[in-house]
Amino acid sequence: MYDDIIYEVNDPVAVIRFNRPDKLNAASDKMLAELQHAVAAAEDDARVVGIIITGEGRAFCSGRDISGMGGGRGRSRPEGDGSLPASPGDPWVGEDYQRTFTYLATVKKPVLAATNGPCAGLGFVIAMMCDLRFMSEDAFLMTAFAQRGLVAEHGLSWLMPRIMGLSTALEILWTSRRVKADEAHRLGLADKVFSADELLEGATEFVTTLSKTVSPYSLQVMKGLMYRHLQKDFGTALEESWDAMVEASAGPDVKEGVTSFREKRPPNFPRIGRTDS
Repeated sequence: MYDDIIYEVNDPVAVIRFNRPDKLNAASDKMLAELQHAVAAAEDDARVVGIIITGEGRAFCSGRDISGMGGGRGRSRPEGDGSLPASPGDPWVGEDYQRTFTYLATVKKPVLAATNGPCAGLGFVIAMMCDLRFMSEDAFLMTAFAQRGLVAEHGLSWLMPRIMGLSTALEILWTSRRVKADEAHRLGLADKVFSADELLEGATEFVTTLSKTVSPYSLQVMKGLMYRHLQKDFGTALEESWDAMVEASAGPDVKEGVTSFREKRPPNFPRIGRTDS
């Protein structure tokens, strides 16, 4: 189905690999379209509890493939299930998240970036739009925009200060310097750091633990509330979170959570998505 990515599902994980290793996974139009389609497929698949985005070879994504830009070529959707939405995610999270790569914030399942090597420019944007970032200890992050006469693209000027503070975000953007894994972890850009040969295993183990211990419905609602409430006042957040709690209390996941606790057994929560994938 895909040319510029590799898509694999091994319950409970979907792994999406950028697959242009000869170009350090520089992002083509086709690769970006295939990424969005694969994310929609993973969101629709009940086998998938979490989605991991990584790179084939020695890079995560070195940025935009400038040589392949122009004319919108390669933006057509890959052949596949015509019932998949044009854009994945829950529109309720907010219309501001319906632009470029912000759709990753609305996906109903956790999305992890496993940065296995250089992660620069547009690759940095994609990693930042994921819910969590796991890094290989020999990987680095780099904005690169100022070196090309560009600016803080795709809403990074809004997102980066919320993660690391205004002055640190400016310094990283202005200098376009490499941020290695240990510093990225200290600044909050990376959530976990692994050795190169343990990165994907560590990300997979994280999703697997979620699948065995917590409710996919809870994950979805918590994620949606968090991103939505970044743009709301505190009173609205209180009101909407209360409504969400009332709705959850009447659902099957709370019943299963309480029952499994009383019976001292692992919970068996329903998955999100179709079971006929």
